[in-house]
Amino acid sequence: MTPLQTRLIRQIQEEGPLSLDRYMQLCLTDPEDGYYTTKQAIGRQGDFVTAPEISQLFGEMLGIWLVDLWQKMACPRPFHLIEAGPGRGTLMADILRCFLKLVPDGKNFLHLHLIEKSPVLKKKQKEILASFNLPIKWHSAFFAPKKDSFILVANEFLDALPIKQFQFQEGRWHEKMIGLSETEELIIGLAPTRNNDALFEVLSTSKLPPPKEGDIFEVCAQARHFISTLCKTMKLTKSASIFIDYGHLKGAYGDTFQAITNHKFANPLTTAGEADLTAHVDFAPLIAIAKEKGIHNFATTQGDFLIKMGILERAGRLGASLSSQKQQEIRKDVERLAHEDHMGSLFKVMALTSNKVFPHGFS
Repeated sequence: MTPLQTRLIRQIQEEGPLSLDRYMQLCLTDPEDGYYTTKQAIGRQGDFVTAPEISQLFGEMLGIWLVDLWQKMACPRPFHLIEAGPGRGTLMADILRCFLKLVPDGKNFLHLHLIEKSPVLKKKQKEILASFNLPIKWHSAFFAPKKDSFILVANEFLDALPIKQFQFQEGRWHEKMIGLSETEELIIGLAPTRNNDALFEVLSTSKLPPPKEGDIFEVCAQARHFISTLCKTMKLTKSASIFIDYGHLKGAYGDTFQAITNHKFANPLTTAGEADLTAHVDFAPLIAIAKEKGIHNFATTQGDFLIKMGILERAGRLGASLSSQKQQEIRKDVERLAHEDHMGSLFKVMALTSNKVFPHGFS
């Protein structure tokens, strides 16, 4: 039993069941035993590998995308580059190398911001980004400038935001809660829900068929709040954002709550604080929020986006002078990132712009 699991059992004994989003929040960000606050999770030596850790090509494509969009925004100066959930700093390092190569004087006007809660990851980000000699500001919550232009990048950020789950049972919706079994072990149970505005609001925008017995629907209030706040800020200046995450572009029923440790799926109730807890991102309500706020939105799959950005051509040039073994490694990495049988179709890309610029990489 993990230390956090022991504490949560005691808390439930004293205060009653926990909602699923509260459970996720505590497991991921508890100051003493939270997964993100105490562990170096990302990378081949960690619990999971993100796209930037697979190949530098992923970051290069985003760097090219960013430069192209910055130029379409009339090359604003000063300019703020923001990353939400920057992991180890690998993606930002690849983006900066690309940006500063294509815009050599970028250091004179570029302001870098990282939205990060984890002290462990913040330390690693400082190490990886130190060579760029750029001033970096860290923020523990949402940040975007209200006057200067900015572009926000977020890769595998939304999937880690806590969700609520609702199950349709006996003709009504019930909320999934974390409680205790007769043997004092953590279990998932159902509690009737009557007036949950967030649930019915998201259901109304998802255009789903009537639920059947046992259907599960997930709602991420934090993602909706983040996008709503971002869109309000984007209306104040020339700005853009891009989000890459696994999920679906159309609303869907289903249970996507999962725990991952050591690159394998695990029981989320027995690994509290020691496994990454995530859920697939429902982009439909986020796109609906952007439309409501008057923000232009674009969406596609990761594979389609990377191919349109030129990842195949770049991979060919990168491997031209390398050994056949290295070329094969590059091909495997590109296939993992872009092929529909791997990350290509599972991962989606959503871009938001405040003015009528058309970002590259979308149909």
